[in-house]
Amino acid sequence: MQNTRTCKSCGFSSVIFEEFSNLSLNLLPGASVQEMLQDILTETELEYRCDCGANTSRQQHNFVTLPRVLILHVKRFCFTQFFKLKKLSHPINLHGELMVSSSQVSTNSPEPNIHIWSVGVFNT
Repeated sequence: MQNTRTCKSCGFSSVIFEEFSNLSLNLLPGASVQEMLQDILTETELEYRCDCGANTSRQQHNFVTLPRVLILHVKRFCFTQFFKLKKLSHPINLHGELMVSSSQVSTNSPEPNIHIWSVGVFNT
């Protein structure tokens, strides 16, 4: 996984490469796993103090290569405004295959597919 942080003021970029085999996805109401995966790969704005003195940066995650096995964990709990845990019960649209677009993969490989082999459901 390639994580790129770019200062919105001066444009300085910091790139970090990480090996991974699992990703935690935010549970989005009415979204498919494909859309939740797209959500974590979408560029976000974050508060980060750059050497130039600016406080805002952009962060982007991209796949460099896909692992042979990828575990997707859907976060089904969130904090309320009063910092209490709340269980989310939104249904998840699950298809047998996930598409990862070439814009999400740093290499020039063909459009990769991720085949879903099993699903684990835990009730608490």
